[in-house]
Amino acid sequence: VDFMVKQCQWTMVTCNTGNFGRKGDQREQQLVFRNDEFVQHGVDHLMVELRTVGYVEVNGLHDAEDLKPHLIEFLTTQWGCSEYTKWFWESDEKYCDLKYTAPPNLFFVNGLTNNLGRLTIKLAEFLAPHGW
Repeated sequence: VDFMVKQCQWTMVTCNTGNFGRKGDQREQQLVFRNDEFVQHGVDHLMVELRTVGYVEVNGLHDAEDLKPHLIEFLTTQWGCSEYTKWFWESDEKYCDLKYTAPPNLFFVNGLTNNLGRLTIKLAEFLAPHGW
């Protein structure tokens, strides 16, 4: 993402991720970029993944160090998340800047119905006053 957004000056439009495999330990991620002729913003970016398997992952904090304590407070107090504790079989390799375990009631999924849109709006409402 850094290369495409900062060096190539493309705009990230959307991101889609999923887990698969017998243990759900394999991931795929699809990123969609657009080559805008005039990019108003795009040098700094932050990506928050809402994973209905029970996690919230954050990437891009190197562009948002001033936001980090506020985001941690939001995730822990507003959404009730707790800092992720890795399992004994997991490696020490980091795949994100922050990872939080969501409480059981944060995500609602019932067939094709879910609350990801609602959570995205809540996150956007929190980020906007902080300049994101």
